[in-house]
Amino acid sequence: MIKVKVFHTDEHLLRDLALSKVNSKSYNDNDGFGFFIQDDFSHYCKVQYVEKNTIERQIETPLGDLSTIQEVTYYKFFFILRYGCNNSIIFLNPPRNMKYASDIVRSLIPEGCHVSQLKLDLKNTIENIKHIRKGKLKSATLSNILYDTQTHAKTKLNSIDDLYDFYSVNFMKTIAKVDSAIFDIDGKLYELTESGRVNFQGEDIESVFDIF
Repeated sequence: MIKVKVFHTDEHLLRDLALSKVNSKSYNDNDGFGFFIQDDFSHYCKVQYVEKNTIERQIETPLGDLSTIQEVTYYKFFFILRYGCNNSIIFLNPPRNMKYASDIVRSLIPEGCHVSQLKLDLKNTIENIKHIRKGKLKSATLSNILYDTQTHAKTKLNSIDDLYDFYSVNFMKTIAKVDSAIFDIDGKLYELTESGRVNFQGEDIESVFDIF
């Protein structure tokens, strides 16, 4: 299972400019931080960021002397830069500290280009996946379900087959909000949240591109 986190840019990234930015900040041991290009394709590149942290500390030897040792740790994460689209930054198995990681990747984005977390309208996504990708809706978590003027509720729907018909009759045209959904597309499961997080089976990252 691979987890991704998607960010939106208000401008399309240009391949030559993006690669130039990454290469200008390539990793080297002197700086102790930088980027590696892992894969380079015509419509996206996969990049790894590496940051080396060195800590010196003293230990006492068996003879009672003090010796200085260095402990080296590496902070790493992978991300994808997509060209010619707005959902152009994708973190692979995103780190816990997304603010730090996203600030690092923002340094590769042209000045004046606004970067924000992708917000998915999952009601539209459900329709697109059902009618365009021919996927099955397996599960959905909903909130803001109106029972009366003073009562709102949350619920989770699950189906061993396809719950789209039940969802469309009971919730699609209401003010209920879809917070997350799980789809079966060509036999593989994809879990999407409105905050732009996707969990999916397999290694085919390009299959995720088609969802947005």
